[in-house]
Amino acid sequence: MSLSYFTRLLMGIAALGLLNAGSARSDEPSRLPVVGRTLTDALRNEEAQSDFFSVSTHVTDASVVSNFGGSKGCDCDGKGCYDCDQQLELPGNTCVLSFFGDFRLRHESQFKTGPLTSHNRHRQRLRFRFGANFEFSDQLMVGFRARTGNPDDPNSPHRTFDGAFNSVDFNLDRAFVQYDPYWLPGLSVIGGKASTQFVTNPVYSELVWDDDINPEGLALVYEPGDMLRFVTGAYIVEERHANPGVNEDTNLLTAQLTGRRELSNGAELVGSLGFYYYTELSPDATLLAENAPMGNGNLGNLTDGGVTRYLSDFEIWNAIVAYNTTVGCTPVVLSGEYMKNEGAVNDDDDGYAIGFKAGQTKESGDRQLFYQYQDIEQEAIFAGFSNDDFPYQTNFRGHVIGVNQKLGKATIVRIWALNSERILAPAAPVFADSSRWTLRADWNIKF
Repeated sequence: MSLSYFTRLLMGIAALGLLNAGSARSDEPSRLPVVGRTLTDALRNEEAQSDFFSVSTHVTDASVVSNFGGSKGCDCDGKGCYDCDQQLELPGNTCVLSFFGDFRLRHESQFKTGPLTSHNRHRQRLRFRFGANFEFSDQLMVGFRARTGNPDDPNSPHRTFDGAFNSVDFNLDRAFVQYDPYWLPGLSVIGGKASTQFVTNPVYSELVWDDDINPEGLALVYEPGDMLRFVTGAYIVEERHANPGVNEDTNLLTAQLTGRRELSNGAELVGSLGFYYYTELSPDATLLAENAPMGNGNLGNLTDGGVTRYLSDFEIWNAIVAYNTTVGCTPVVLSGEYMKNEGAVNDDDDGYAIGFKAGQTKESGDRQLFYQYQDIEQEAIFAGFSNDDFPYQTNFRGHVIGVNQKLGKATIVRIWALNSERILAPAAPVFADSSRWTLRADWNIKF
């Protein structure tokens, strides 16, 4: 990456910091684990059981954990007390032990799925996830999560009902350590296999990065107050020891700054600027296989025939804005998202999304409506790690619309529809109709 990219990123960070410096609060936010808290009401993951609305892919949620033996910190006053197990009579060196999980039952109908046919597909699927956090002090935590799904498909934890009643795969998809130093409040260091911790689009969050993917590497999160949040990460995508100097390692370097401003009318505005930079994506058969999950036909990024390499580099800027307000007694969020790949080989290098959600899902009987339109050009994002909800990861425009209905303390039913069509058609027709629909009914239970 040239120096200009770092310079522009630092200038953007500095500018956003100056904009928010005057409105930053002096009171220090509570030191909950980074993986268990949200940033703002406007970009809040209101239901941790679901990957659909998210600020970041949280490991857990403070509302669903069960703390055995006391509260976080164990009255150690922020100095890293390591003998809490003696006070609380917990096994080993554990201070606080927290369990969490969720279950999803899904019916899905996909229309016009087959090449050159009008074949429709109807299937039932499930997702089960379970994890725990082990806090050794108010500074140190180790966590893990396991999930259903194919271990070779990081984009989806779902298991389709099929295979003559075979057993379901259950895989470790998170294993991490988090260090929150008492000498710098607001800083968290996270290493291992964990979520990216990025603030994402509050309506549909997976256009640039699929929420189910948990990268491996090191991340830093810094929140000097509740008005600013900075995240940076260095992740290892592919380690190549053969042919040094020819086939280099593929890494992902990321940074994001988010700021929040309270407005005079009681509303609030949240802005976020992020950057994703992939090094040495090609050549690699594993990464190329991620490009066309429904078969070739150039459904994803441009390649030299799907064998050797991607034609573009991927240096992706991602900006998100959300306006959070109340209409009558109904919470409303308006959102916009823009992405641009400065490493694209052609002019098909950007995309955008606009959407809203109205309502909430806090109490039994609550209802929330949502809608978003997106238009993503072919080289705007890296298709391998973006959404798997739409049949096209990139090079598509379409809609997502639905409703969430809270039925009880731990249960939400979601009915939603996704529509998409290609922007640029491949050289030969692959599907009978370029406009495709997916309908879903999800029963989500968290514990």
